[in-house]
Amino acid sequence: MAQALPDLEQCIRLLWDPLRALAYFRTGDAEACKDIVQETLIVGIRQYERFVDQGFDAFRKYLRTVCINKAKDRWASRRPLDPDILPAPNPAAPPDVTAQMNEVRRQLDELDYQILFLHAAGWRIREIGEKLDIPKSTVKDRKDRAQLKVRRIIEHTENVSPGAA
Repeated sequence: MAQALPDLEQCIRLLWDPLRALAYFRTGDAEACKDIVQETLIVGIRQYERFVDQGFDAFRKYLRTVCINKAKDRWASRRPLDPDILPAPNPAAPPDVTAQMNEVRRQLDELDYQILFLHAAGWRIREIGEKLDIPKSTVKDRKDRAQLKVRRIIEHTENVSPGAA
C-alpha cells in the first residue's frame, strides 16, 4: 500500500532538504541548488493533485527526477554556445597525432565534424540537433557513423608506416 500523500506544506517540508542535497550533489553550487530546489517545488505545487491517489513515494520520485533534470539543464546552460569556433590542430602535438587529426578533418564532411566536436564538448544529442537545426535521429546516426569512421582512420594511419603512403 502506498504511503498517503501529506498536505502540500508538509510535502515541501519533508522534501526540501533531500532535494537541496541532490541539487548540490549535481551542481556543486550552493546558490544554484537553492534555485533548482525552488523551481522543482514550483513544479511539485503545480502537479500535486496528480499524485493524491499515487501517494508520497510517487510524488517524491517525480520531484527527484525533476530536480535532476533541472540540475542537468543548469549545467548545460553554462557551456559556451558558439560551436563555430572549432579548434585548430595543436602544433605541439606529436606528428602522428597531428596527421591523424588532419586526416579525420579531411575525410569527415563539415556537418559530421561539427556533430562530433559538439558531442565531445559535452552537448546532448537534442542540443546539437537544435543548434544545427536537424532531427535528433539524424544527429545520433551521423555521430555514430562519424565515430566509426574516425576509429577506422586512426587504425589505418597507425598501421601505415610513414614512408608507405
